[in-house]
Amino acid sequence: MAELKKRLEILEREIRSIPGGGDIWLDQQPGSAKHMYFDGGAGKMYVKPRGINEYEIALSTNPLVDEMGSFMIEQCGKQPDKYNHPGRREPCWWVTDFEIVRRAVYRYAHKSYQLPDEVSLAPVQNGEKALMAWVEENEQRAAALPLDLLQKRAEQAPAIARKVDVLSATYIRNPEVANYAKRRANGICDLCGTAAPFSKPTGEPYLESHHVKWISNGGEDSINNVVALCPNCHRKMHVLNRDEDIEKLEQQILQYGR
Repeated sequence: MAELKKRLEILEREIRSIPGGGDIWLDQQPGSAKHMYFDGGAGKMYVKPRGINEYEIALSTNPLVDEMGSFMIEQCGKQPDKYNHPGRREPCWWVTDFEIVRRAVYRYAHKSYQLPDEVSLAPVQNGEKALMAWVEENEQRAAALPLDLLQKRAEQAPAIARKVDVLSATYIRNPEVANYAKRRANGICDLCGTAAPFSKPTGEPYLESHHVKWISNGGEDSINNVVALCPNCHRKMHVLNRDEDIEKLEQQILQYGR
């Protein structure tokens, strides 16, 4: 869900930067995180996730259906998969190619379709946080490319990685807290419950310390907020940081305290 929202936000900025056509904007239905829509056209055009790499596009009004219905049938190669309301109102199409979503939003905005921008090579400034945001946005742009175009651009990309100097502030973690969390775990990942994937040359099981509530979000650097994770789960927490995993780790810390 969060990934789709980011991709739609990038698409919104991309389209709004193009002169001419309609002035559209992305919004979200109150009380429903899944129901995102574009507004500013002949009606709202909903885009929501159906599953992994599957999307639903819905046209909310008859004028919008008159304007875009034939286009959607042509792009999707099929009639609507369903109607959200009786009387064949609000037709929906289910698609697995985000490129169709892009083309639909361009059509909705009355903009001439353009391929996604190439990866920006503008200098990165303002520290590590800005660099990470730059990386994430360009990864989203790359993910939106059709495979054949992505392959072409990847093959033509410079082979030498670009080097930038980044000035940033960082937090100094207490090594005693981190080491205690690892020894407390006794070689077992606090999230998935499996043994460390390998051992260091010293024989110590390899686990990584992780702050359940990130320090950057106000979390403490204490044994009540630090756990030991296998590399896979550690990366998972920094990519997904799901509520259910956070709760599980918090419960694990409570178990240690008993």
